[in-house]
Amino acid sequence: MLHTPSALEVYSPPPGHPFAVLLVDDNDFDRQRIKRISERTELTIHIHEAPSLAAMQDAVRRTKFELVLLDYQLADGDGLDALEILRGSELQSETGVIMITGNERTDVAVTAFRNGCSDFVSKSAMSPDVMRSAMLRTLGTVEEMRAQNRTRARFKEQIEGAVVESLSGARAQDAFREMVQTARGSAISDAELAHQIELQQIFKQMEEDDEFHFG
Repeated sequence: MLHTPSALEVYSPPPGHPFAVLLVDDNDFDRQRIKRISERTELTIHIHEAPSLAAMQDAVRRTKFELVLLDYQLADGDGLDALEILRGSELQSETGVIMITGNERTDVAVTAFRNGCSDFVSKSAMSPDVMRSAMLRTLGTVEEMRAQNRTRARFKEQIEGAVVESLSGARAQDAFREMVQTARGSAISDAELAHQIELQQIFKQMEEDDEFHFG
């Protein structure tokens, strides 16, 4: 039966582009079942298996993954412990996580989302279509996060360049400080406030940089 994409599937991986998936589950039977289902999603994936948190720690140190399929209940910990490992890995800073559980407890799902999961799948409801939709939603979330990170990086570079070029004396330095103080006291949007905070951080870094001097 041909798969019909749902409205939620907003991400389209490049044709033929394989993406790395880490499957973490301590039950051999469940792990092989999840692997078979995932390989029937019509997505080009390469699955690495980890039967424990220890094996997962080793895998995330060596390989950058686009997706992690994470069983909640593990022999040497749980899914929340695994999320801590992922959060502490710079290599996996843009990795999407799908929590997989043998039950449908709402509290587990809520906790998983609060701790960094992008999606949640019950083993009892798992199918190629369900897994495909979860993977595409998660990959879409990851791609959006990457785009935001690229935008912030470009903005920071532009501001740094503008500050270096325009600030050339105590008067300009005071003017910049006044601008930041004014922004603090004004009613601005969340996006504008985030930009102003980033400006302050950039300015602070420049003040602490021995190679940067205001003339």
